[in-house]
Amino acid sequence: MSANALTRQHSENLETFLRLNNVADKLHRGNPNATKKRSMDISSDDVLQLLRSLNQHKVKYLLVGGMAGVVHGHIRTTLDMDLWIGNTRENTEAFVRALRENEVVGAELLTTMPLIFGWTSVRFGKSGFELDLGHSLKAFADSDFEACYERALVADYDGVPFSVIHLRDLITEKKATARKKDLADLEELQRIWEEDYRRPTADS
Repeated sequence: MSANALTRQHSENLETFLRLNNVADKLHRGNPNATKKRSMDISSDDVLQLLRSLNQHKVKYLLVGGMAGVVHGHIRTTLDMDLWIGNTRENTEAFVRALRENEVVGAELLTTMPLIFGWTSVRFGKSGFELDLGHSLKAFADSDFEACYERALVADYDGVPFSVIHLRDLITEKKATARKKDLADLEELQRIWEEDYRRPTADS
């Protein structure tokens, strides 16, 4: 697949995911036997606003986790957006400014605490979707961020650029976490790598 075709596909993947998540959220809320309603509603407007704010404040971040897999082509629902934030004081302060301008509750507390995936999260936007935050991943320490950032995919959503962990790095992370859902993702992500990234393109 050519570079231009991949760029278009990444944007379409994210849009497909947002529509799917919205439908899944409505179906879940319609289940009378669900004792605990879990929100899966991540709105397109909220995602765009977040990405614009991160860019405006020059935050160095990488989209990781399930939504990163979506961008690369593994379309599935997810309850949150995972962001790997570069661990410098300047960058963390820029990230907090981006959140505060969007009236995120508790944003100021993030300047004085480590960001740990699974423990550190905030709610964003009108839909109140969850941002899960971390300074490091299972397979990558915070000191690995710059190298991962340099080789990251810069995707586009409605004209707004955003940074996504490279597919090979995402595969490495899925292998390291080795949870059931990550192992299920792994097979599909490896297939995408073989078919879309390693196959010779028409431009080569």
